[in-house]
Amino acid sequence: MKHKAKQMDVGTSKPKEVWYVDSDMSNHMMKHEEWFSTLEKSEQPRFIKSDDDTSHPIDHIDNVTLSHVSKRGIVCNVLHVQTIAKNLV
Repeated sequence: MKHKAKQMDVGTSKPKEVWYVDSDMSNHMMKHEEWFSTLEKSEQPRFIKSDDDTSHPIDHIDNVTLSHVSKRGIVCNVLHVQTIAKNLV
């Protein structure tokens, strides 16, 4: 079951985005390259598979800083996957 997370502002001028909490996920992933503090290119091509068995290339792996109201936090080792539709945590 997927649950809609609270909206979090990541410090961009773009509208707020939603993160989806999925307890079946073994990795955090998102498509927004500009939200990453730095981008570490994966040394070997890596892919993830979605529920419909579609393969999606992992472009980078790095940390993302999030803020909500007056609180800030870092999500570590987030996969940058440009072809996914939702931010998953």
